[in-house]
Amino acid sequence: MARLTPVARRAAPPQVRAIYDDIFSPGRDPVAEPGTATGSPGDFWTVLANVPEIIVHARAFADDFVRSTSRELSRAQRELVIVRAAFNVESRFEYSQHRKFLRATGYPEEKADEIPVWTTSTAFSPQERVLLALTDEISLGGGRSQDITYDRLRAHFSEVAIVEASYIAAQYVMFGLLCRSLQLEYDAIPERCEEVTPQ
Repeated sequence: MARLTPVARRAAPPQVRAIYDDIFSPGRDPVAEPGTATGSPGDFWTVLANVPEIIVHARAFADDFVRSTSRELSRAQRELVIVRAAFNVESRFEYSQHRKFLRATGYPEEKADEIPVWTTSTAFSPQERVLLALTDEISLGGGRSQDITYDRLRAHFSEVAIVEASYIAAQYVMFGLLCRSLQLEYDAIPERCEEVTPQ
């Protein structure tokens, strides 16, 4: 269960109700009737709606960067970055959702299965490997990227595409950590680190 109160449709301002209509279905209150088309509860959206500007920003990011047909990175490349970032920050929700979206691009399932172990896998192209390396440097290294990584990125991608990849990776680190902190969606799970009393 989410740590903060979700915003019911009747309490939401018009711009939030428009997003609810788009995500859940027109006129439906996603608090009274939770559930999205992908099977998640939907409280990522209803909790973010406590600050309308945040839900508007999150939805615009999804539309303008993740689902857009106007990006230099392909949709599969974007989803690859997102899935790896979500795995690295241990967000069950973002990982699960974006595995589905990656699959919808036609990306091979056997390659998607290798994302957690990409460093020892032979399944990925040089372009994919450098995107995964960048994602690791952002999500695991706290943004401590190496010059050689950017040299290798420039060998395959434009600077526009590199900025897109960097921005998307960093954004999904934030989304994943937010889901975990607020216990949203599939990240509403108990703390794993606790003292174990011997039996």
